Amino acid sequence: MSLFPSFIYIATDLFRAIKGKPPLDLAGWIAVLDLSTKWVFDEIRKFAIEQIDTFTQPPMDRIELAFKCQVGKWLTPAYIQLCTRVASISRDEAERLGFAKYYVLSQVREENRVRTASSFAYTHTMDVQTTEKAILTYTELANPFN
Repeated sequence: MSLFPSFIYIATDLFRAIKGKPPLDLAGWIAVLDLSTKWVFDEIRKFAIEQIDTFTQPPMDRIELAFKCQVGKWLTPAYIQLCTRVASISRDEAERLGFAKYYVLSQVREENRVRTASSFAYTHTMDVQTTEKAILTYTELANPFN
């Protein structure tokens, strides 16, 4: 057996043996996700995504990881977090998002604030369902991995 098939055979066997819940922290699972994405180990990738889902991350970290490792299901929830929290999008977050995404998310935040203020029920948190609908209408925020 050549080197690479041997590695795949062992890696798959090891994965099945430790699938219970290996003791990794978030950084460890991110490394597993990164490598399993690059090497197209779909079972390990799926398991790493499931494990990362159990951790809380700031929305920008989740967005960047989603793009790096092509996990589209993380994008809309992270965008919703950015749009519905009290704090505005920071300069650092805006730079990390890029202008187009920052602009669209700012528009969604503003639309929510105007809508809630005009209903005399202004709160610091925005309606998640309405925010999600608004986010899904913008092509700049569409899931590029479908």
